[in-house]
Formats: sequence, structure tokens, C-alpha cells
Amino acid sequence: MNRFLLLISVLLSFPSSANEEYGKVVATVGVQTTSIGYFRIEGGFATNCSSGVMYFDTSTDFGRSALTTILSAKMAGKKLSRIVYVQNEVSKSCNLTLVEVEA
Repeated sequence: MNRFLLLISVLLSFPSSANEEYGKVVATVGVQTTSIGYFRIEGGFATNCSSGVMYFDTSTDFGRSALTTILSAKMAGKKLSRIVYVQNEVSKSCNLTLVEVEA
């Protein structure tokens, strides 16, 4: 866990830019290691996210809520109506900051 927090803090210390996307269909959802959730969308993200993946921390309340929201959209066949994320300009990794599902 400490190595993960160190990695996140290092990545977040580099310049990043905020991005917003609308009306996206979830292609895949997964979890790796102990607390890293991720998903891909059909057609990819508008920015060049590393490996075409959006990451979030499942050890936080936000991350667990995001995982629930993304999975519910996938299972119901609904689009993610809004996705907000930051992209690290050095590593190109994308980290989720907001997600919502269409009604």
C-alpha cells in the first residue's frame, strides 16, 4: 500500500491537465494489485491515456463508488454521461476524478 501511495504521489507531482468527456460506453472494467481499479471505453479516450486505461484508487470511498457506478453502467448497458479526469503530462496516465451514468 505504501508503494502505491508513493507512486500516486510521484505521478501527481508532475504537471497534469484536466479533461472532460461525455456519452461514453464502458468497454472493460477491472481491478489490479490490491487497490487499483481501471476501465476502458469503446473508441478510446480523447486524450492519449497510457494503455488506453482510466485508473482510480479502490481503497478510497470515491474509488469504491466509482467502481460501483462504472459496473452499473456496464451491466445496464448505459453510457457514462460524464467523465472528468486528470492526465499526467509525463507518464500519460489518466486518473478519474468524477463519473456519472446517464438516466
